Amino acid sequence: MKNRVLLLILLGFLLVVELAGYQFKIDWANPQLVDTDCYMRLVRVEQLYMDGDWYDHAIHRSNWPQGEILHWSRLLDIILLAGAYIGCPFVGFKASLFWWGMIVSPILHVACMAGLLWAARSVFELDTTFRLGLIFLGQAGIWGYCYIGRSDHHSLLLLLFILLLGCCFRMFDDRYDCIKYSRYAGTIAAIAMWVSVESVSAIVMILGVLSVLWVWKVELSRSKAEGFTLALLLSSVIYFFVENPPVQVFAVVYDKLSIVHIVIFLVISLFWVHTRFVKYNSRFARAGAGIILLCILGAVLGCCFPGFFKGPFAGIDSRIVPIWLSQVQEVQPLWEWSQKGFAKMLLLIGPVTICLPYAIYIAINRRKSFPKEWLWFMAGMAVYVPLALYQLRWAAYAEVVLLFPTAFILQNCLKRIESLNKECWRSIVRVVVTIVFCVGYGSVALLVQPTEQDANTVTITKATKFLNELQVLEAGPKTIITDIDFGPEILYRTPHRVIATPYHRNGDGIILVHQVMSAQEDSEAYKLIKQRDADLILLSPAMKTKFQGNTFCGRLLSGQYPNWLKPIDLPDYLQGEILLYEVVRNDNN
Repeated sequence: MKNRVLLLILLGFLLVVELAGYQFKIDWANPQLVDTDCYMRLVRVEQLYMDGDWYDHAIHRSNWPQGEILHWSRLLDIILLAGAYIGCPFVGFKASLFWWGMIVSPILHVACMAGLLWAARSVFELDTTFRLGLIFLGQAGIWGYCYIGRSDHHSLLLLLFILLLGCCFRMFDDRYDCIKYSRYAGTIAAIAMWVSVESVSAIVMILGVLSVLWVWKVELSRSKAEGFTLALLLSSVIYFFVENPPVQVFAVVYDKLSIVHIVIFLVISLFWVHTRFVKYNSRFARAGAGIILLCILGAVLGCCFPGFFKGPFAGIDSRIVPIWLSQVQEVQPLWEWSQKGFAKMLLLIGPVTICLPYAIYIAINRRKSFPKEWLWFMAGMAVYVPLALYQLRWAAYAEVVLLFPTAFILQNCLKRIESLNKECWRSIVRVVVTIVFCVGYGSVALLVQPTEQDANTVTITKATKFLNELQVLEAGPKTIITDIDFGPEILYRTPHRVIATPYHRNGDGIILVHQVMSAQEDSEAYKLIKQRDADLILLSPAMKTKFQGNTFCGRLLSGQYPNWLKPIDLPDYLQGEILLYEVVRNDNN
């Protein structure tokens, strides 16, 4: 009873920190969401609320006049829409949606904690589960994705991943119905795939573990794999048809759940179903059958869906990679041979330095009594630590995986401390060791982190107020060419249209804006602007670092503008913040 109360206190403490602790970092007079994805998500939900067209994924005011079709799915839209409806009678839909978007990730963070405690109950005793919760509170990568003002799907993906791990632990626990939990795992994995195809990494991890155990002739592993894949297939089909209209059933896309993934899950499911009827009695035969499956799957993908091997960005316009994608922070490698890179690795995946050696130790010295849960710990480290080193976006998953072996090692350390003679020394050492495990890596990372002056974050929030008050609005919404990172907030806060947003499906818009801003001749820029009938050009002084030299953007920022542009007078609160030009229609230009 006492430990359950402690766990509830832990959840309550996290909730208080989430909802109240950040108040010192929020400008309540001018509240802002964290990044472009958050604003674009709310634009998408507002559009769904206004027109009610479930299958319309296009943002019509983006990439004007063609529109932009995002690769996101509807599950988070449903959550945001439901939360907005609750506050709608009190403050109106737009305000309710904004504030629900502000707190949805912190609430999902609390749900992640609850899910983690549930997952750990099949692995640890209550004392260790409580310590696991304490270690969870010190994970910087998870906090980053669950920050207040972050209305995107990353916190939801983390919650689903934690629940998936909990089901995996129970699949190997004799106290639970392992087949039932394999089906639960398949259903949760399908939901995660619906949210984002990056969840395929978790599916690969699970199937990898079950396949190795089946080859090794471990009891029930075949039945678990069959239950998992069938649930994954059937659930994915349901979510696929929920998300897409019938006319798009055979559309081949790689950046969201599509017919490509349905075919993959079908082939894998058929393999595991056939193993019910075709008996493979030797490990060699089972390994051979697995290799044949991989060859068949590879052949199917190579013939029908060759872009699958290029990943979710298979259809990306290669021209936007150097000018945009290569500069996106979350796709940068965590591995960086520098003091700053070392500090970042220590902060995000530091526990691997003790978890990996301990896993090797257990594998060598406890072969006959190998703890079943360590199969998942080791598989998780094998998948997500390299992915985190490859791209920063995977670090939060690696943190979740490393939580469990870290808590396991802490548990063993505390048991060793019990051998100390004096009670007072035992208590002190236990507290110190627990604190070190909870925040030790983060503290060392902060100490070795090189001192850097924080750059002022450039926002467009104040400018949108002026854009909504422009006299030119009397003629209706305008089409704006601006920094691609400003696009989503302009769409959210104003009725105006933009050309480009920072998303890989909007390659045409990104390229056009880059060509305009980097144009060497004013006439060249005008031809491009005329292609989209742009009305306004909005610039920030910070854009000069992107477009250096004798570029169109550089000249405008220096006050040199052609006769087909007219500077718009700005109020005092925007002086030095932005420059705004109106395009004057002139066929002689």
